[in-house]
Amino acid sequence: MLYFVILFCIFVKGEEIYSCVYRNNWSIQKGKTDDAVAFGSYEDTHLTKGWGFLKIETVRKYLPERQAFAAGFLEGYLTKHLIHDFWNNYRLNEYGKYGPPKALSNFLAKQYLWWTNQCKTNNTQYWKEQNLIFKQFRGLLSGYNKYCDNGKKLSILEMYYINAGGDLGTLNKLVKNDNLPKYSTINMEKMNQHEIFHECTAIVKILPQNQDIVFSHNTWRPYYAMMRIYKKYIFPFTKNALPMTFASSPGFLHSKDDFYILKSSQNHFSVMETTNSIFNNKLFKQFLTFKSVLSWQRILSSMYYAPSIQKLLQNFEIYNSGTYNNQWIVTDLNKFNLAGHQPNKGLLMIAEQIPGKVQIIDVTKLLLQKGYWASYNSPFSKKIRDLSGYTLKEREYGDRYSYTRCPRRRIFDREGKSLKTINDIKRFMLLNKFKTDPLTEGRPGATIAARYDLDESRPSPFGAVDCKIGSKKMGVDAWVYGAPSHNDQEPFCWSESVFADVVHKNLPDRFDFDWIFVKN
Repeated sequence: MLYFVILFCIFVKGEEIYSCVYRNNWSIQKGKTDDAVAFGSYEDTHLTKGWGFLKIETVRKYLPERQAFAAGFLEGYLTKHLIHDFWNNYRLNEYGKYGPPKALSNFLAKQYLWWTNQCKTNNTQYWKEQNLIFKQFRGLLSGYNKYCDNGKKLSILEMYYINAGGDLGTLNKLVKNDNLPKYSTINMEKMNQHEIFHECTAIVKILPQNQDIVFSHNTWRPYYAMMRIYKKYIFPFTKNALPMTFASSPGFLHSKDDFYILKSSQNHFSVMETTNSIFNNKLFKQFLTFKSVLSWQRILSSMYYAPSIQKLLQNFEIYNSGTYNNQWIVTDLNKFNLAGHQPNKGLLMIAEQIPGKVQIIDVTKLLLQKGYWASYNSPFSKKIRDLSGYTLKEREYGDRYSYTRCPRRRIFDREGKSLKTINDIKRFMLLNKFKTDPLTEGRPGATIAARYDLDESRPSPFGAVDCKIGSKKMGVDAWVYGAPSHNDQEPFCWSESVFADVVHKNLPDRFDFDWIFVKN
């Protein structure tokens, strides 16, 4: 395939920059002002390229708390026209016209109040770092509500729902809701038992002769949520703060995919995850509590201050909420030696979370032995598999729940050694030949880039909606692709689909976009 390349540079000449300033109250001014606490820009191209592009930078001379609030405030302003539509698409498709169940809102409200109180009163270093996330969140809400259109203001809890999107994938299943829309994620799971209805596929790949180490991720989600923003945050909260670029969506202060590139003068990390299921509901009864820190809050504070990938994952383990239970994949790109000799530890680590436990494992040796690490919504650790219920599911239903014999793992085993260039990885991470690939068993969701909308017997608007690729040599630059895979299939098009009931405001009609090179 010939890739049509679009080059996008954040802060190109002529781009409109805005500043967040405090002059008796917080406001937005056009241009970069002398008193800017934060400044940035948004390139609104999600309807024409599949991605929008946001950059926000804060000014070191101000207190970290003011920087964090200003960063959130500016983002709320720059993406105000998207946040309400993104929330409405989620709310109406997942909960229906009556909104979230009361029990769910009560749990989130209690967790928010507990988290807020800890941020304000607990003087440990951990909670000082969490307080910056709190300030950024309150800034986001304030900036959005000050400048949004009439009638579109959001409550604290509504903005909190947006940011808790990953955690809600767990919590939604634990509360009763008799008014679920047809294509809510829960109903799609019921229609497609023993299929994967969460995110995603990821790979870390060493190219031949150690030319480079490449990492890539595609995120699986409902198609109503295909409103994508590639973001860059430069927040000099401390001298060790890690600037980050990441794939995200309107209203998120985090990625949720997740896909991050972190790079400072001392460190260069990649952070990704794929989600695992919890089939053992006893874990929730035993460990679920509002006195915990949600997944998005833990990963953000871990990344803002992490001096090493081991410390990043250890920080993430604290106050485990048991929600959004993922395999996190973190690569220390500085430890990869382009000259050839690789370390036998510390290059690649994973953390697998379940309620009550996070297991951290150094998988560097396995990466070096196979040449790649694959992640595909199945736990690696036998202990995590046993506790979360995968082992029992595999006994009952067979290879679909197997770590070594499920369709995606077998596709990785078949294709992994042949991936020799970034173009190979582009092709592989969009792979969906379900009609001709025997390993998929004819199922459009049982491959690297799922397309459940192509299932003729029970189509669902769900699948891999993007792809991102980074590498050591690329630094903080990335390749991004914003559409359900159309390498091997026709592009997804709302007006030609059977999903008239799905609310999808402010999305393109036809997703025929190609790769974009993002130069940061």
